[in-house]
Amino acid sequence: MDKPTITIDPAGPGGNVFAVMAEARSAIIAAARKASFMKVREDREQNIAAAEAEAGGMMREVMQAHSYDEALGIIRRYVTIQEKGGSL
Repeated sequence: MDKPTITIDPAGPGGNVFAVMAEARSAIIAAARKASFMKVREDREQNIAAAEAEAGGMMREVMQAHSYDEALGIIRRYVTIQEKGGSL
């Protein structure tokens, strides 16, 4: 599965690392739901649970970051981040 893409405004409240992390978490889970839409219920639930676990791991890593740039680097491993009006 391709990495989901999120768009943030680094100058606004959406540029806060916690807002970026939350947006990334939502995008990871939404991508799993979309990819699993036509699957059997059990497979769909497993895929969504795996995405939730992946997002949780990302969040734990981000919470251990020592800087904003390090946190964004971790988030970028899971999602593509675009800045409003261009790429970040």
